[in-house]
Amino acid sequence: MVDDLSDASPEFAQLWARHDVGVPVQTVKAVHHPEAGDLFFDMVTLAVVDRPEWYLELYNPRPGSETEDRLERLATRLATPA
Repeated sequence: MVDDLSDASPEFAQLWARHDVGVPVQTVKAVHHPEAGDLFFDMVTLAVVDRPEWYLELYNPRPGSETEDRLERLATRLATPA
């Protein structure tokens, strides 16, 4: 596949030859919250093109975990006046 892409695109061939390795773009992050318990997120890291030293991390509740429900319960509890 690399040969085909390199033949089709000189730019791809140059980029491939550099062997630059970036930060992980997707991972699973676990957090223990004192009230909500264990929370599991799919984390995606995005680079800010104009600022290579900056990254934006997006956290989404992991499907199949109880994270979304736990966050909703926590938000409701925090929004309810005591």
